[in-house]
Amino acid sequence: MPQTKYYIYSILAAFTIIFASCQKSDLIGIDTGSENGKSEITTSAVDIATVPEDSVITTGLSQHPFGFLKDPVLGETEAKLALAFNLPSSGFSFGKDATIDSVVLVLKYGNELYGDSISNYTIRVAELAEVFPRSASNSTTYYSTKTWQSTGLLGTKELKAFSYGDTIRVQQIVDGARDTTKKFAPHARIQLGAASVFTKLKSALAIDSVTNFGFQKNFKGLYLTLDPGVITNKGALTFFDLASANNFSGLEVYYKNRTSAGALDTNMAVFSTSSGLAASNVIHNHPASVKANEGNVNVSEVYVQPLGGYRAKIKFTELEALKALVAKTAGENKTITINRAELIIPEVGAATPGTGTYLAPAPRLTLYRTDIAGVRQPIPDNAVQMDPRFLPEPLFDGFYGRRKPREYRFVVTSYVQDLLTGRLKEFDTFISPIRANFTGQANINAAANTARRAVLPGKLNPNSKVRLSIVYTQPD
Repeated sequence: MPQTKYYIYSILAAFTIIFASCQKSDLIGIDTGSENGKSEITTSAVDIATVPEDSVITTGLSQHPFGFLKDPVLGETEAKLALAFNLPSSGFSFGKDATIDSVVLVLKYGNELYGDSISNYTIRVAELAEVFPRSASNSTTYYSTKTWQSTGLLGTKELKAFSYGDTIRVQQIVDGARDTTKKFAPHARIQLGAASVFTKLKSALAIDSVTNFGFQKNFKGLYLTLDPGVITNKGALTFFDLASANNFSGLEVYYKNRTSAGALDTNMAVFSTSSGLAASNVIHNHPASVKANEGNVNVSEVYVQPLGGYRAKIKFTELEALKALVAKTAGENKTITINRAELIIPEVGAATPGTGTYLAPAPRLTLYRTDIAGVRQPIPDNAVQMDPRFLPEPLFDGFYGRRKPREYRFVVTSYVQDLLTGRLKEFDTFISPIRANFTGQANINAAANTARRAVLPGKLNPNSKVRLSIVYTQPD
């Protein structure tokens, strides 16, 4: 979008927010006492229910989930990680007489840790029993429901915590010069069985050391899991950043060769991994009390959970009553004008003293609709570059506590207008969690790069409700 046009929309939306903020109403239900031709306010109830989320793509992510979380509300979530690796270079060889020192799996942490920061873990690394990429392009897509086959334990690592906030100093091998120590961004270092891995790598290289795909068919990769039996406290889900420009994740292989003078020379080769060579298998074990809420609007709590967990389906149940009111008082051919419509969603499961919940709510939600075929579509207010009425991300909103504590809000003016006029039909409308960062896109896909969930009020919640606030002008 041209910058001038972007700022015009931002200014107009800002004025709309200022105007609407001056309007207050605690009324639930359609206001029938308005006069024709004047702006009125109505706040209507919204039906909302927990429904299962679609499975999510876990290849090519900005960061990949891994870990084991014991959520006091939503039960257990486990994320396992499959990895494939690239050659250090085309035609790479360790050399005829190479001997192995050590093999270390290095995984750079992302920017989210969700759960208990002091839990202890044991990471188990096995060999993949199936080839990761399906073609030489490495553009394979895998979903969170994919169950991976593995064989042969190659190493374990006990962690006191996922130390994603601590930099690490690592000794670096310098060819022909003195080794040096370098500081790296936070990452996990997992020592593997050197002799076993080295033998497998050499065997794969002997078959094909020229193409990555040829190598990957013979050294299939690694599979990371946690031992649930030794996790202390509540556990956590962490994320590994395999996509950023400064990603240094991979297999570091330290080995020795003899120089022409007969001296032993230590070398390091890195078999790198990347976002396209990683996939997470995510398993949710929801308690029976939560499962019983699925699809039911007559409940006190509704859940939204990323990583293929839950989303909330909403229905603007009273819009038809508002439309009928206009037809009754102003005539069948009259159209109501929506000055501003805002969906208000309280959060009832935030981490507060005495609640038993230590997990912070999702920092951002997204709102989208589905078409007649059930395909996700942005609503007009969020149809970036697709509808001239779209709002910039900060104005469309969905951010936790941005305008009022413990609350999410969405500006849905154009969507409500289109539903009332019949330009759009409401098949289904959904809410789900996403990461908080701006993307310049509609953000309607199920999220796999965050673990943060939220608890929302259901229809029977005695303290708060999901509601639709509308400022409208009824025609003369």
